[in-house]
Amino acid sequence: NTARMDYNPKLVQLLQELLAKTGNTKPEIRALLLSRLIFTLVWVPDQPTRAALAEEARTLMASIDDPRVRGSVATARSVGMNQPGDLDDRLRTSEEAVRLCQVSGDLEASQFAHVVRMLSLLEAGRIHDVADVFQLTPDALESLDGFAEKSAAQLIQAIETSKSRPLS
Repeated sequence: NTARMDYNPKLVQLLQELLAKTGNTKPEIRALLLSRLIFTLVWVPDQPTRAALAEEARTLMASIDDPRVRGSVATARSVGMNQPGDLDDRLRTSEEAVRLCQVSGDLEASQFAHVVRMLSLLEAGRIHDVADVFQLTPDALESLDGFAEKSAAQLIQAIETSKSRPLS
């Protein structure tokens, strides 16, 4: 059984320790720690743990006003709910993540949220091939659930940016 390079057990332990010390007194910090832990555990085949973390983060989000924290939590929830789970719920959550990340003005978080959204749409059969993503037009995106003009334009920009990045 080989360890994944993406998984860092020391980081997981540190995040768990910080969560234990934070308790429920600072919901924004706790929500961000939960989000980071969800992302850290994404390659670990323990979906129930990610789902429980995502549910706790969702509960905390009700008391948080900061759009950057809300966007991070929504994106982490999309990832945390992934496989198995309710596809319609993941579609709604990924749409919410895109919206909240756009409101926050955090371009990097918005791009990541769009990727999570596109994966959900691919799974739902609303996009038929990953290669289709690189052929998308703003009009085609706007016809998909959850993509308004601004959201479509941001995703097209993110796709164009990704074309110029090296693969390594």
